[in-house]
Amino acid sequence: MRRPKTLATIAIALGASACAGGVAAPRALPVEVLHASLQCDDVAGPSVRLVTDAVALRAAIAPSLNMDEPSRGAVELPPPGVAVLLRVDMGERPTAGYALAVVRAEHSERRLVLHVDWQEPAPGAIVAQVVTRPCVIIRLPPVAIEEVHVLDRSGRMRISQRLAR
Repeated sequence: MRRPKTLATIAIALGASACAGGVAAPRALPVEVLHASLQCDDVAGPSVRLVTDAVALRAAIAPSLNMDEPSRGAVELPPPGVAVLLRVDMGERPTAGYALAVVRAEHSERRLVLHVDWQEPAPGAIVAQVVTRPCVIIRLPPVAIEEVHVLDRSGRMRISQRLAR
């Protein structure tokens, strides 16, 4: 009679250790929006990029400085190891009514998941016929990121991309 209990105990212990040794649960990361715009520089499609130099940072911000809501103060490149700057682009859109806002971020094993408010005009909406290029630049704590997934509020994958180093 003792043997079945022992096998059951071993099976439970193995199952528990397998769960513990599996993929780590994502942890929430604080996100600071440094810049959001409806007119970023020319990016054809949805993308996520690391902002690693001051030239790229100025290029991302410059086209929109007088077009819409300004940046929250001066945006500067942090020293290495202090923070990670990411730029999320919606890509070129044919009309007004598009916008992008980061709601929250989760990180697990070099994978970042950004939950965003991916706004599009309603079907049949009357909108201005003007090309827009919504983007947002965010600051995250210094974490290792190899892959980024951008999900809208309904859970639809909008961008899935490996980051270039």
